[in-house]
Amino acid sequence: MNKLMKLMFAAGLAFSMAACSASAPEGEKEIVGGWTEAEDGTITDELQAKFDKAMEGFTGVGYTPVKLLETQLVSGTNYKFLCEAQTVVPGAEKREAIVVIYEDLEGNCSILEIQDSQPEEESTSMANPWHTVERIDEAQEAVGFEFSLPVVDLYNGADISYMASDELKIIQVTFQDEGGEICLRKGVGDEDISGDYNDWPDVRELSYGDLTVTVKGSGEDIHTVIWNDSEFSYSITSEGSLNEQAVSALVSSISQTFEF
Repeated sequence: MNKLMKLMFAAGLAFSMAACSASAPEGEKEIVGGWTEAEDGTITDELQAKFDKAMEGFTGVGYTPVKLLETQLVSGTNYKFLCEAQTVVPGAEKREAIVVIYEDLEGNCSILEIQDSQPEEESTSMANPWHTVERIDEAQEAVGFEFSLPVVDLYNGADISYMASDELKIIQVTFQDEGGEICLRKGVGDEDISGDYNDWPDVRELSYGDLTVTVKGSGEDIHTVIWNDSEFSYSITSEGSLNEQAVSALVSSISQTFEF
């Protein structure tokens, strides 16, 4: 068991990552070199895993696949998805986009092309408002407020990356190793800043003292947590599932307004 998995397990986290397979979806007619229309465009767990793997690290716009349109056999496979797109800014409208991803023969997935319906002039000005920084203090300087990191035992051994948007006034901190990824955000205002556009089957509220947080997921498995105080919005998103104990530990670590 890797370091992040062990440490997160101590806080009550259990990652359940989907693997990215190199096989093409069942029921499709395949022609090497040519595009083939998908007989069943349903986004299966397998296709979602491929899409998510290709989109890892992509920021600024959230893309949610709604239908598989075509596939193409090359040295590997190209997948063409119809997607719902939404720029990660408060109040942004949803739109359609075409995203093409490539999966090589070893199962590695990457973005090949994105055709976004957003007007070019708007896309140019809002395409990626984020920039990567080396340290948390640089992110804090960029946005003008502090970000309270979780206690070190929660993420010791993981790769930590910091991003900031002085335009959006949001800090993002990501913890990642081979076991999965957890993304924490803090931003000015009271909007949902999670960037999670999944339609989770279960949405409910948890109370910690005077603080109420909204959790989203499936059954007891929690994948997204959002809340706000009088000045800031916060979010936690996890590729794997979180339980209530893990949510409590993370929320109490990064929320400076409330005592637990």
